[in-house]
Amino acid sequence: MKSLKITLIASAISLYHILSLTAAIDIASVNSPLDADYSADVSNSDLVNSGSSSLSAVSFSETPWFGPNAHNDGTVGIVNNTSTITWWRGAIAGSTYSITYQLDTTTNTSGYDINSIQTIHGWTNNSGNQKNQNYVVDISVVGSAGFNALASVAYLPFTSADNTASSKINITEDSTGILASGVDEIRFTYTVPPSAGRNPSPTIREIDVIGTPTTIPEPSASTLFAMSIIGCLLRRNR
Repeated sequence: MKSLKITLIASAISLYHILSLTAAIDIASVNSPLDADYSADVSNSDLVNSGSSSLSAVSFSETPWFGPNAHNDGTVGIVNNTSTITWWRGAIAGSTYSITYQLDTTTNTSGYDINSIQTIHGWTNNSGNQKNQNYVVDISVVGSAGFNALASVAYLPFTSADNTASSKINITEDSTGILASGVDEIRFTYTVPPSAGRNPSPTIREIDVIGTPTTIPEPSASTLFAMSIIGCLLRRNR
Protein backbone atom coordinates (compact mmCIF):
# COMPACT_ATOMS: atom_id res chain seq x y z
CA MET A 1 0.00 0.00 0.00
CA LYS A 2 2.81 2.37 0.85
CA SER A 3 4.61 1.76 -2.43
CA LEU A 4 1.33 2.15 -4.33
CA LYS A 5 0.65 5.46 -2.63
CA ILE A 6 4.14 6.71 -3.48
CA THR A 7 3.69 5.60 -7.09
CA LEU A 8 0.34 7.34 -7.39
CA ILE A 9 1.68 10.54 -5.85
CA ALA A 10 4.70 10.43 -8.20
CA SER A 11 2.32 9.96 -11.14
CA ALA A 12 0.24 12.89 -9.96
CA ILE A 13 3.36 15.07 -9.77
CA SER A 14 4.39 14.05 -13.31
CA LEU A 15 0.86 14.79 -14.56
CA TYR A 16 1.01 18.19 -12.82
CA HIS A 17 4.19 19.01 -14.75
CA ILE A 18 2.73 17.81 -18.05
CA LEU A 19 -0.51 19.74 -17.63
CA SER A 20 1.49 22.86 -16.82
CA LEU A 21 2.84 22.86 -20.38
CA THR A 22 -0.58 23.99 -21.66
CA ALA A 23 -0.30 27.77 -21.70
CA ALA A 24 -1.82 30.79 -23.42
CA ILE A 25 1.48 32.13 -24.66
CA ASP A 26 1.96 35.73 -25.78
CA ILE A 27 5.02 36.79 -27.80
CA ALA A 28 5.74 40.52 -28.04
CA SER A 29 8.44 42.07 -30.24
CA VAL A 30 9.99 45.54 -30.46
CA ASN A 31 13.06 47.06 -32.10
CA SER A 32 15.15 50.19 -31.73
CA PRO A 33 17.74 52.16 -33.74
CA LEU A 34 19.92 52.31 -30.63
CA ASP A 35 22.34 49.46 -29.97
CA ALA A 36 21.91 49.36 -26.20
CA ASP A 37 18.37 50.71 -25.96
CA TYR A 38 17.10 47.82 -23.80
CA SER A 39 19.88 47.87 -21.23
CA ALA A 40 17.45 48.85 -18.46
CA ASP A 41 15.23 45.84 -19.20
CA VAL A 42 17.92 43.21 -18.60
CA SER A 43 17.83 41.05 -15.48
CA ASN A 44 20.97 40.04 -13.60
CA SER A 45 19.10 37.79 -11.17
CA ASP A 46 17.08 35.51 -13.43
CA LEU A 47 17.22 31.70 -13.37
CA VAL A 48 19.88 31.35 -16.08
CA ASN A 49 22.06 34.32 -15.20
CA SER A 50 25.73 33.46 -14.86
CA GLY A 51 26.55 32.79 -11.21
CA SER A 52 22.92 32.24 -10.20
CA SER A 53 22.38 29.46 -7.64
CA SER A 54 19.58 28.15 -9.87
CA LEU A 55 21.91 27.56 -12.84
CA SER A 56 23.83 24.30 -12.83
CA ALA A 57 25.45 24.24 -16.30
CA VAL A 58 25.37 25.72 -19.81
CA SER A 59 26.10 23.80 -23.01
CA PHE A 60 26.23 24.67 -26.71
CA SER A 61 25.60 22.62 -29.83
CA GLU A 62 28.68 24.44 -31.15
CA THR A 63 30.97 26.73 -29.20
CA PRO A 64 30.32 30.38 -30.19
CA TRP A 65 33.10 32.26 -31.97
CA PHE A 66 32.38 35.42 -29.96
CA GLY A 67 31.10 35.91 -26.42
CA PRO A 68 30.41 32.41 -25.04
CA ASN A 69 29.52 34.08 -21.74
CA ALA A 70 27.69 37.12 -23.12
CA HIS A 71 24.23 35.55 -23.47
CA ASN A 72 23.60 35.40 -19.69
CA ASP A 73 25.90 37.96 -18.08
CA GLY A 74 23.10 40.31 -16.95
CA THR A 75 23.94 43.16 -19.31
CA VAL A 76 23.59 44.15 -22.97
CA GLY A 77 27.25 45.16 -22.92
CA ILE A 78 29.26 47.68 -24.90
CA VAL A 79 28.13 48.88 -28.33
CA ASN A 80 29.69 46.86 -31.19
CA ASN A 81 31.97 44.89 -28.90
CA THR A 82 32.43 41.23 -29.85
CA SER A 83 32.89 40.16 -26.24
CA THR A 84 29.39 41.30 -25.34
CA ILE A 85 27.46 39.28 -27.94
CA THR A 86 27.14 35.55 -28.45
CA TRP A 87 27.77 34.85 -32.15
CA TRP A 88 28.69 31.83 -34.27
CA ARG A 89 31.14 32.09 -37.17
CA GLY A 90 30.50 30.53 -40.57
CA ALA A 91 26.71 30.52 -40.36
CA ILE A 92 24.69 30.04 -43.53
CA ALA A 93 20.96 30.00 -44.19
CA GLY A 94 19.46 27.03 -42.38
CA SER A 95 22.28 26.65 -39.85
CA THR A 96 21.08 25.82 -36.34
CA TYR A 97 22.74 26.62 -33.03
CA SER A 98 21.48 25.84 -29.56
CA ILE A 99 22.13 26.94 -25.98
CA THR A 100 20.93 24.65 -23.20
CA TYR A 101 20.61 25.78 -19.59
CA GLN A 102 20.56 23.05 -16.96
CA LEU A 103 18.87 24.21 -13.76
CA ASP A 104 19.96 23.07 -10.32
CA THR A 105 17.50 20.62 -8.74
CA THR A 106 19.60 19.46 -5.79
CA THR A 107 17.88 22.02 -3.56
CA ASN A 108 14.73 22.74 -5.57
CA THR A 109 13.96 19.12 -6.39
CA SER A 110 10.61 19.92 -8.05
CA GLY A 111 12.21 22.19 -10.63
CA TYR A 112 11.18 25.74 -11.49
CA ASP A 113 8.17 27.72 -12.66
CA ILE A 114 8.96 29.79 -15.75
CA ASN A 115 7.08 33.10 -15.70
CA SER A 116 8.62 34.90 -18.65
CA ILE A 117 11.45 34.81 -21.17
CA GLN A 118 13.26 37.76 -22.71
CA THR A 119 15.79 37.72 -25.55
CA ILE A 120 17.70 40.77 -26.76
CA HIS A 121 19.78 40.99 -29.96
CA GLY A 122 21.89 43.98 -30.93
CA TRP A 123 24.63 45.06 -33.31
CA THR A 124 24.94 48.26 -35.34
CA ASN A 125 27.56 47.31 -37.91
CA ASN A 126 27.28 44.91 -40.87
CA SER A 127 24.09 43.08 -41.82
CA GLY A 128 20.90 44.26 -40.19
CA ASN A 129 19.39 40.80 -40.25
CA GLN A 130 21.64 39.76 -37.38
CA LYS A 131 18.95 41.33 -35.22
CA ASN A 132 16.27 38.96 -36.55
CA GLN A 133 15.17 36.49 -33.89
CA ASN A 134 14.30 33.04 -35.20
CA TYR A 135 14.31 30.36 -32.53
CA VAL A 136 12.35 27.74 -30.62
CA VAL A 137 12.28 27.19 -26.87
CA ASP A 138 12.12 23.64 -25.54
CA ILE A 139 11.94 22.61 -21.92
CA SER A 140 12.56 19.47 -19.92
CA VAL A 141 10.62 18.85 -16.72
CA VAL A 142 11.67 16.91 -13.65
CA GLY A 143 11.17 13.19 -14.22
CA SER A 144 11.13 13.50 -18.01
CA ALA A 145 13.94 12.19 -20.19
CA GLY A 146 13.22 14.45 -23.16
CA PHE A 147 12.25 17.98 -24.16
CA ASN A 148 8.84 19.51 -24.91
CA ALA A 149 8.21 22.49 -27.19
CA LEU A 150 7.26 25.64 -25.29
CA ALA A 151 7.39 28.52 -27.78
CA SER A 152 8.43 29.36 -31.32
CA VAL A 153 9.64 32.84 -32.32
CA ALA A 154 9.95 34.03 -35.92
CA TYR A 155 10.61 37.77 -35.76
CA LEU A 156 12.22 38.48 -39.15
CA PRO A 157 11.57 42.09 -40.18
CA PHE A 158 15.14 43.05 -41.07
CA THR A 159 17.10 42.78 -44.31
CA SER A 160 20.87 42.81 -44.73
CA ALA A 161 20.73 46.54 -45.50
CA ASP A 162 18.68 47.42 -42.41
CA ASN A 163 20.55 49.53 -39.86
CA THR A 164 18.14 48.82 -36.99
CA ALA A 165 20.42 48.11 -34.07
CA SER A 166 18.39 46.18 -31.49
CA SER A 167 15.44 43.85 -31.13
CA LYS A 168 13.71 42.43 -28.08
CA ILE A 169 11.32 39.53 -27.63
CA ASN A 170 9.21 38.96 -24.51
CA ILE A 171 7.41 35.65 -24.00
CA THR A 172 4.72 35.56 -21.32
CA GLU A 173 1.58 33.62 -20.39
CA ASP A 174 -1.77 35.41 -20.53
CA SER A 175 -3.85 33.30 -18.15
CA THR A 176 -1.90 32.05 -15.13
CA GLY A 177 1.36 33.95 -15.56
CA ILE A 178 3.26 30.64 -15.63
CA LEU A 179 4.66 29.37 -18.92
CA ALA A 180 5.69 25.99 -17.48
CA SER A 181 6.26 24.27 -14.13
CA GLY A 182 8.73 21.70 -12.88
CA VAL A 183 11.38 22.76 -15.40
CA ASP A 184 14.91 21.41 -15.01
CA GLU A 185 16.34 22.35 -18.43
CA ILE A 186 15.58 24.98 -21.04
CA ARG A 187 16.99 25.03 -24.56
CA PHE A 188 17.04 27.80 -27.19
CA THR A 189 17.61 26.61 -30.76
CA TYR A 190 18.34 29.34 -33.30
CA THR A 191 17.91 28.84 -37.05
CA VAL A 192 19.51 31.23 -39.54
CA PRO A 193 16.67 32.41 -41.85
CA PRO A 194 16.79 32.01 -45.66
CA SER A 195 17.49 35.69 -46.37
CA ALA A 196 20.79 35.39 -44.58
CA GLY A 197 23.09 38.07 -45.97
CA ARG A 198 26.50 38.86 -44.51
CA ASN A 199 27.56 37.23 -41.21
CA PRO A 200 24.00 36.05 -40.59
CA SER A 201 24.46 34.40 -37.19
CA PRO A 202 22.24 35.96 -34.51
CA THR A 203 23.91 38.58 -32.31
CA ILE A 204 22.60 37.55 -28.89
CA ARG A 205 23.00 40.24 -26.27
CA GLU A 206 21.09 38.64 -23.44
CA ILE A 207 18.73 35.79 -22.58
CA ASP A 208 16.65 36.17 -19.41
CA VAL A 209 14.47 33.42 -17.95
CA ILE A 210 12.37 34.72 -15.08
CA GLY A 211 10.99 32.20 -12.62
CA THR A 212 10.81 30.72 -9.13
CA PRO A 213 11.09 27.25 -7.57
CA THR A 214 8.07 25.05 -8.28
CA THR A 215 5.81 24.19 -5.35
CA ILE A 216 3.83 20.99 -5.85
CA PRO A 217 0.30 21.28 -4.38
CA GLU A 218 -0.42 18.89 -1.52
CA PRO A 219 -2.92 16.17 -2.51
CA SER A 220 -6.42 17.04 -1.31
CA ALA A 221 -8.32 14.81 1.14
CA SER A 222 -10.57 13.59 -1.68
CA THR A 223 -7.55 12.70 -3.80
CA LEU A 224 -5.95 10.74 -0.97
CA PHE A 225 -9.25 8.98 -0.30
CA ALA A 226 -9.57 8.05 -3.97
CA MET A 227 -6.01 6.71 -3.99
CA SER A 228 -6.72 4.60 -0.88
CA ILE A 229 -9.83 3.11 -2.54
CA ILE A 230 -7.80 2.26 -5.64
CA GLY A 231 -5.16 0.68 -3.43
CA CYS A 232 -7.75 -1.44 -1.64
CA LEU A 233 -9.25 -2.60 -4.92
CA LEU A 234 -5.87 -3.51 -6.34
CA ARG A 235 -4.95 -5.40 -3.17
CA ARG A 236 -8.26 -7.21 -3.22
CA ASN A 237 -7.74 -8.34 -6.81
CA ARG A 238 -4.27 -9.78 -6.14
